[in-house]
Amino acid sequence: MESDAGNNGKKEEAPKVTCEAVGSSDELTSGVRSGDWHTGTEWKSDGTQGAGFFGHSIWKGAFWTKKNLLAVVLVIATGIVPICILGEATTPPYSDRGWFSGIFSDKVVGCSGNIGSAPQNTTVTGIETVFALDTTYGAFTFAQVKAIDLLWDVALGRGLQFLAGWAAYIVFCDALLKTIERHPTSFAVFQRIALEGPSARAIGTLIKELWATKSRRTKALFFYMLLSTAYIISVPIVIGAMTGYDSTAIAWVGLDDSSNIVPTSSLERTWLIKGVLNDTWSEPACADVDLRLKLSLIQSGRRQKCDCLLPNGTIFTAEQVKQAEDAYDSSYLQVLQCRYDFSNNTQTWEDSGFVESNKLTTYSCNSTFPMTIKDKTYDASDLKTGYGYCYNSIAYNETWIASRSRCLPDTANQKYKWGFSTVISALFVFVTTAWVVSMYALWLYAQHNSTLVSEGFRMTPLRAAFAMVKAAKHRTGLCEKGLVRKNTVELEKELYGGKGSKKTKLHYSIFTEDVEEGEDGLLAKERRGKQGGEQRRRDGYRLHPGQES
Repeated sequence: MESDAGNNGKKEEAPKVTCEAVGSSDELTSGVRSGDWHTGTEWKSDGTQGAGFFGHSIWKGAFWTKKNLLAVVLVIATGIVPICILGEATTPPYSDRGWFSGIFSDKVVGCSGNIGSAPQNTTVTGIETVFALDTTYGAFTFAQVKAIDLLWDVALGRGLQFLAGWAAYIVFCDALLKTIERHPTSFAVFQRIALEGPSARAIGTLIKELWATKSRRTKALFFYMLLSTAYIISVPIVIGAMTGYDSTAIAWVGLDDSSNIVPTSSLERTWLIKGVLNDTWSEPACADVDLRLKLSLIQSGRRQKCDCLLPNGTIFTAEQVKQAEDAYDSSYLQVLQCRYDFSNNTQTWEDSGFVESNKLTTYSCNSTFPMTIKDKTYDASDLKTGYGYCYNSIAYNETWIASRSRCLPDTANQKYKWGFSTVISALFVFVTTAWVVSMYALWLYAQHNSTLVSEGFRMTPLRAAFAMVKAAKHRTGLCEKGLVRKNTVELEKELYGGKGSKKTKLHYSIFTEDVEEGEDGLLAKERRGKQGGEQRRRDGYRLHPGQES
């Protein structure tokens, strides 16, 4: 190249920097000499490569290596433990059904203060069960529940995605190295997997390669990578969808045919007096629940210690009473109208009752228990009773109340609850467990069937970048500066393939020898020698910068 006029017309000799010279300084040494890394000290073969998978040292002691133990711990922590917790949590209580039987059943989204098992509008069926928040916790302000939901999405959603992406990068790269040992792989696939990691762009590239590759094993691997990448991308979405928050609700009940409703918290639990033995009242009465409990204890003691008289004059001994209760129930004696207040009944019994347990009270077997209801006095033993609720001194049957209750927002004390959808959570756990186990199986396969991996070679984004530069230099015949200055469209066409241009492939030799000195390297040199000076000038780099064009 000629110098400026100020240099008296003399030519300045620039140092001759050839592409070969530049390339020799960029070898993928990674701690050993290029072309001789098999003999280096960084990667060592265990000598069992040809032993077969089931004859491999993994079954003879290598299983206990730190790397494999870490993998097993991760499999247990992220795959086995969650599915065990899910199985226990979705088993209905007091049921003979097994694990997971409650996942796809109808959901009850209850509320505080509800009466009965399920208020009117709380049972969710069909497809709506997928998004029903049937497991909820707490009563938070809006700011608190929003912070909890955001923390869940960021910490767990993005955290799990990061962990899954990290594991997938290692497994995918090991599996890809095994594939490269069998046949070359495209530049695009190597870039997406080894340099960029699991991403949406990787899905598009893998779909294209599924149609292009001819190897069935490679098709299966790429299809698995495609599904796994889709799973990793969807993790934050599913984690966010499985949880949510809703306003707290309380149970309300309509006590008449009008639209007037009252909260169930305003109802009082009551001892419901339905009538006497031979007469059921149209309007039941309210009585103190505690009185019913005291009376029950006294009556229970009397049935165990006292004789009673049937209407036909037959006396039932205490032992016969016990046998009748065992065969039927305590109400059987009331049906038979067996009475204790017959004449000449002088029996007594002692019981602690509601008095201090170390102090006994003596009761008479023929005593009565008078109760005044609606200005009339009755013996409690003659009453038909049950449990119910009382509102404004009006008694309501418990079953009737339960059938008319519904859940409505608590407008007086607005709070929010946060929780899970059982269906989405279960589906995510199932898919995650299958993904974790399959990833571990693929990792084991690559560990014990790939020459590079078994000898300790570990792919990193930096190594992937170096390998891609090697492949690009080999394909184009350009050095680093030429690759940087080359027209982007033309370079992408040459590397990724296009109309009239084949895809660039990465060969196994890139990782095992100096491509400048091997057979492929000679081809690269020959190609560079054929390229004209005009092409070099356009790309911004000459083979010999000190030489005239």
